[in-house]
Amino acid sequence: MARSDRQGEKSQHYYDLLERCRSKKRQRYSTELIECMLIKGVTMEQALQSVYEFLGSKYPPSKFKSFIKHRINMGWVITEENGVWRVIDIRP
Repeated sequence: MARSDRQGEKSQHYYDLLERCRSKKRQRYSTELIECMLIKGVTMEQALQSVYEFLGSKYPPSKFKSFIKHRINMGWVITEENGVWRVIDIRP
């Protein structure tokens, strides 16, 4: 039985993301930065500020929303509660 088939357990894709984000490697892309921020939970403002510092240029709210929508379409289970976005699982 695969890990994600068991009741209440997260998928292997989620654990792979978690492991990648826990490693001390520097994020190569702004998308990787946001993905890792979503593990703990992030507000849109925090994400936009971090991407601005990472890229040195503005990252509009519409791009953040498009990023979230794209990940959801890819099978990511993302919740938003009180303005905090969090990935809770990734389904293939």
